[in-house]
Amino acid sequence: MKKRAITPVIATVLLISISLILAVIIVVWARSTIVQLNPQTNPQCEEIYFNAEILNINNKYYLAAVNLGNINITSFQISVVKTGAIENRENIKESLSPGESKEIQLTKIQKEDKKFLIIPANCPEKYGVEAKI
Repeated sequence: MKKRAITPVIATVLLISISLILAVIIVVWARSTIVQLNPQTNPQCEEIYFNAEILNINNKYYLAAVNLGNINITSFQISVVKTGAIENRENIKESLSPGESKEIQLTKIQKEDKKFLIIPANCPEKYGVEAKI
């Protein structure tokens, strides 16, 4: 009685199919992991339009902001832009209705801070406005 081994063609097909199954499993796992690590953007961020600047009046710093859009802005994050890094400096819990403008005193700004990124509530940095003193 002769025993025959698996032919090279069948072995190659099995090897390729096992590799494809493993690749699909890895891609599905990686995609779900990336989605979990990336927080969802507030869908209203794309509809928020505002202008903002930092003012120094008598050595006191103020955020002057104008809401140009149709959506209420509930708060702002003031970040300092330094070489190679963006550092969160202060969170402002002031609401800004559509068409409204305000000057809000800032308490955590330091004299050496010169360049800022003003970001509306719950939005990523790309929706922020740059400001300089």
